[in-house]
Amino acid sequence: MPRFIVGALVASVCLLGTPAAAPADDFPVIPNDPVSLQAALDEAEAHPGPDRVIIPAGTYALTGPSSFAYQPASPSGNGVEILGEGRSSTLLTKAGPTGATLIVNGPDSVVRGLTVENDNTDVNDPKVALDLLSLAGGSTVEDVELRGPTLGGFAFRGHANVAIQRSRVVVRGPGTGVRQNVGALTISDTTVEALGTSSGVGVNASSGASADVARVRSFGLSTAFSATFGGALLTVRDSLVVPPTASGGTALNAGDNNNSSPHAATVEADRLTVVGTTGRDHRGVSINPNSAGDNFQVHVRDSLFIHVATALECFATAGGAGAVTADWSSLPSTGDVSSVGCPVTRSNPVLGTPIFADADYHPRFDSPLVDAGNPDPLAATFDLDGLSRPVGRRDVGAYEYQRRPPVVTASAVPDEVAPGQAVSFQGAGSDPDPGETVTYAWAFDDGTGASGQTVSHAFGSPGSHSATLTATDPAGVSATAIANVTVTAPPGPGPPGTVPPDQPPQLSRVGVVPRRFSLRPFLPRLLRRSPTVPASRRRPEIRFTLSEAATVTITFERRIGRRFRRVRGRVRVRAPQGSSRLRFGGRISRNRSLRPGRHRAVLRAADTAGNRGLPARAAFTLLR
Repeated sequence: MPRFIVGALVASVCLLGTPAAAPADDFPVIPNDPVSLQAALDEAEAHPGPDRVIIPAGTYALTGPSSFAYQPASPSGNGVEILGEGRSSTLLTKAGPTGATLIVNGPDSVVRGLTVENDNTDVNDPKVALDLLSLAGGSTVEDVELRGPTLGGFAFRGHANVAIQRSRVVVRGPGTGVRQNVGALTISDTTVEALGTSSGVGVNASSGASADVARVRSFGLSTAFSATFGGALLTVRDSLVVPPTASGGTALNAGDNNNSSPHAATVEADRLTVVGTTGRDHRGVSINPNSAGDNFQVHVRDSLFIHVATALECFATAGGAGAVTADWSSLPSTGDVSSVGCPVTRSNPVLGTPIFADADYHPRFDSPLVDAGNPDPLAATFDLDGLSRPVGRRDVGAYEYQRRPPVVTASAVPDEVAPGQAVSFQGAGSDPDPGETVTYAWAFDDGTGASGQTVSHAFGSPGSHSATLTATDPAGVSATAIANVTVTAPPGPGPPGTVPPDQPPQLSRVGVVPRRFSLRPFLPRLLRRSPTVPASRRRPEIRFTLSEAATVTITFERRIGRRFRRVRGRVRVRAPQGSSRLRFGGRISRNRSLRPGRHRAVLRAADTAGNRGLPARAAFTLLR
């Protein structure tokens, strides 16, 4: 049997013996119908999956003890995607005495594009906006807004390996924004903030769980990041903490909420920016091991604490123990608190007053935070803006100064001129690093230069010319752009009929003679003969030379202040190739004359083929 037939048979057997994956089904929901939403979740539970529950824009409200729930009988292999139309469009809400708003108990599930809130009505029964119970883990919460109860509870509670990305968590009361009770949490590119005067906690790893926090902005919370109970570990990096401006607050805490049993908890913090309010009881780090056997640790590296009353606090009682360390960090020089069994250690302090480029606390190019962190190599990562770090040596704080070059463009107007005709060179530039402006320098290929964003320059020789614009930021980083100009020599008259048919007519040797004269009564007229009277007795004329026979249209502009403005009316003549003279005494037509003052004539030529040449101008003054 031929070899290719055997191969085909083997492939066919293999394909027949491979079970097909269960197709993913979509379960749509009727807008604004909470019953329809739960029915879709129930249908997805019964389907082998993976499945999608698609929730259109609208509000889906529950009251009483019930929850929106996805809880398959065998959750170990039955995940679901719950998809809204966006945080501002799809809202799941619940008001009642008990229960979470949304419960998801399936591995590798996804919740995306919606807002989930819980309005607690019982202070003794903590509520949850979103409760992920899937013990198999691997679930993702993305582009979601989570609003915690107003009387305490959690905006999010995780019981498995979960990732929260690009979301917003709102703490509306004394509860917690994000709590991880079991497994590992990763939360990144997310904002956690208090609404009003909340006294809550931002992100908490509890009871032996772990939380990895990266690029998170925390605003207005009594405690931004904490690890509590059972050996919990919270790592936080490249993040910003702004405590409440009207009350006290702590950025980092490890503890057990004053539990009398021994516990351990650790917080590892790298590249944080903590900005307190002068006069408030704001603390960078605070731990209080208060039971025999307690062991709480907080270690801070490459971080900035500013305007905090207490930078580092480690206060042990009743035989508890702990430690707080800060390395390569910018901290207030005084205000640390320590006790027996709970030392505070600083090493490699970063000195100098931080300088910020904007209200978001980006370091300015000359800030002592730039290139001041640990000099050891840092694996490539991202700062709070999602930009690469390190750039050179790592910076201190959540942001990395990028040293990006300016963005610059250059243009020339007009870009085709006669020798000696002035060109306006215009630059436009910006710097992507916050708070930086650029300076401009021009270099022309004839060896001259100029400074400023807009300059004027004329080239004397025909040919292609260029102007190079260099934009430089305050850090000395520069970028260049080039504007090109073509300088065309005016052609001689030449014999008639030698001009190519597609070449526009060119005007040259344009002028008004004399340049100062009084208004005369005669109308414009093209003169056919050379002057035979002395120059002192000649009537005023507009003179020009054409590269070919053409119709010449002359308009006039009057100078008002520093600008020229167009005057109504025009003169049009048919002129031959070569030199021409147009008698002109200030009258445009029988009914219109120019007023006394400074003027210029603007000449434009067009030939019979429709080719239009560049305009030419000649200045003159009309006396009273």
